[in-house]
Amino acid sequence: MISGVGEQSLTAERLNIWRGENWLIRELSLDLRKGELVHVRGPNGSGKTSLLRTLCGFSRPESGQVHWCGVDISRDADSYHEQLAWLGHSDGLKPELSVNENLHFAASLTGAPAPSQQHLDDSGLSAAASLPVRLLSAGQKRRAALTRVFVSGASLWILDEPFSNLDKQGQQWGLQHVDAHVRSGGMVILTSHFDLPPELGGRVVELGEA
Repeated sequence: MISGVGEQSLTAERLNIWRGENWLIRELSLDLRKGELVHVRGPNGSGKTSLLRTLCGFSRPESGQVHWCGVDISRDADSYHEQLAWLGHSDGLKPELSVNENLHFAASLTGAPAPSQQHLDDSGLSAAASLPVRLLSAGQKRRAALTRVFVSGASLWILDEPFSNLDKQGQQWGLQHVDAHVRSGGMVILTSHFDLPPELGGRVVELGEA
């Protein structure tokens, strides 16, 4: 169940992003509405992570604006972040807490329903549910991090290489959840080092093109 999905939209207008001594992004615009997916692609150093962090409001562009439901995200960051689930290269988990505790904490932040045993079974983490996250393998941590997104209740998912450290079965599991979220009216922006299945649909934004 996606909370708060109505006429929600994420719009970026003429973004320009400078890092170091280079322009990473020049005059980029995009529009994302409910039930849509955008796949951001490009070589290393092309600005994928910088773009996603800007769309989250974690970094500011040199120029251009990002709007959530027509409002600049810098003016109403709290409302925006209530509907945003972000997963970066770091798993974003509390290492001293168990898997189960991490999932319950994530759900409590947005008022989403408490995770059930089904969520643990689905993620393949039932046997590790009571273990501190710091004891998990890299693949298990990534599954836990993705499950944190899945139980968040957020309508917008922004995911940077979400399937890293996952085997093919884990990648398929993650893609199934992305597909279900979009089909139920959610919105997803993600990067990935592999092509997404054609049946997933969505649009592609290519960075680093001449």
